[in-house]
Amino acid sequence: MSEKLPEPFAPKGPRPIRFPIQPAPPVRPHLLPDERLFAVRLAVLAGGCELAAWAAIGRALAERRDPPRPALLAAAAGVALLRTLRPAWARLGARLGRPLVAGLLLLAALALFGAWLGLPARSEAVPLWAALLALALPALGDLAASAAGDALDVERRPAAFSAIEMGQGLGAALGLGIGAASPLASFLLVPPFALLAGAVALRDLRDRGAPRSTWPIAAYLRAARPVALPAALAGATALLGAAAIALSAGTTLGGKALPLFSPAAWMLAPIAGMALLARLGLRATLAVAAAAFCTAELGPEGLGGMFGLLAIGGAAAALPAAVVRDAPEMERAPAASVAWMALAAGAGLGALVGLA
Repeated sequence: MSEKLPEPFAPKGPRPIRFPIQPAPPVRPHLLPDERLFAVRLAVLAGGCELAAWAAIGRALAERRDPPRPALLAAAAGVALLRTLRPAWARLGARLGRPLVAGLLLLAALALFGAWLGLPARSEAVPLWAALLALALPALGDLAASAAGDALDVERRPAAFSAIEMGQGLGAALGLGIGAASPLASFLLVPPFALLAGAVALRDLRDRGAPRSTWPIAAYLRAARPVALPAALAGATALLGAAAIALSAGTTLGGKALPLFSPAAWMLAPIAGMALLARLGLRATLAVAAAAFCTAELGPEGLGGMFGLLAIGGAAAALPAAVVRDAPEMERAPAASVAWMALAAGAGLGALVGLA
């Protein structure tokens, strides 16, 4: 018996196809029109919550006085601590109903902040630190992501998760600039409006008879491993950037004089950081944050705070891209949650360093 294969299995003649065989291009996940609107509304909800929380961080950094206010030190740390409750709200929403949990958190934030706004002497009855903590209370990014995970098919979930991540990044950058800029009117008006805009997505959080689910704590711990480096870089960037902003806030952000830049420049600096540093990655944002901290200590007045805003804005844009690149597809949402918690924790520690 011959050991040679027959012609159909071991062809030796000319190739039957003229053109080279190439693999097909990768298919990107896409959403249907109604699913796209659903994802956009969830992104508005998550982004509005991040805007309000980072506006609170920015205002705490901008209200630096000599001597430092211990209440603002506690508020800055409390805002960062409240952002770590994202998994808890998602689990509570899976048990009690997502619209109920999200609605109560938004209502509590708006009620406390509205009480602070409505009082002539805001610092006496409802102090500023209580208003800042109220803005940071609704950390609904994980709740929105779990709602998208339950409502969409597996092949279309990554597109919805990406929309939610972009909404959170844009909200964080806008909120930080609004809270840190000198015009107080922007801080008084924009965060409550962002929370009200996010309330439009409450009807999208209904389960419609489907079982509600979320990620267990073990999933967060497992997802933290592949994004440990991006989360550490983002946290360090927020720490140095927030410290630089706080050190520059004595006569620039919180005062009446802006010697180097106009208030609009301070407000738009995080957005400029998103545009300039997003493609350079988290290492570049960390380098800018380190330069901001050194400049705030040694350089011209106000320049360190501007660099700090640029660095944190760049981290808010580079962080979602790092999560998409490093995290497995099925663990993208809990990995993103861990990264955002690291960014908020870094900002809280930076506020303690700069305000102390």
